[in-house]
Amino acid sequence: MEDREIVSLFLERDERAVAELEAKYGGLCRRVAGNILRSQEDAEEVTSDAVFAVWRTVPSQVPKSLLAYTLRIARNKAITRLREVTRDKRSGEQDLTEAEPSVPDNAADSLEAAETARLINDFLHTRPEREQIMFTRRYFMGDEPGEIAKDLGVSPLRVSDTLYKLKQRLRQYLRERDVIV
Repeated sequence: MEDREIVSLFLERDERAVAELEAKYGGLCRRVAGNILRSQEDAEEVTSDAVFAVWRTVPSQVPKSLLAYTLRIARNKAITRLREVTRDKRSGEQDLTEAEPSVPDNAADSLEAAETARLINDFLHTRPEREQIMFTRRYFMGDEPGEIAKDLGVSPLRVSDTLYKLKQRLRQYLRERDVIV
């Protein structure tokens, strides 16, 4: 089923929308959540929570991209869940520094995060498609460099090197726009 048809089901409050969303994007949500949480059980729970969140929010917010909207919700819920787990365990096993900017704490931070996200997207659109893919898969999807390398037919070292250089360029780009010092 096409995204616009699924969104229409959500807008009509037709419960088939939930099943269609789960069928179409549930696997990707579980992958993103699993990459962050390293637990299939938690990834399943986060995916269910994300689908329910889409059900609750779509009538008031019609997403431009159902996939991006759903994955963003799943990713943010996974990060929140990871914080809860690490706080409970007092464990520092997972590094959240790559994910931090996407989880604002208050309204002012939310506006700043939205502007930063826009600038990052603008920057990425200036880069070759392969770099965009590497960046998105690593820092949004949470894929490991080895997995990205295998799928793109390059060495893991090439992926890591490209990502390192890309982060340096992005940091400079954001400095020039007074986003970071």
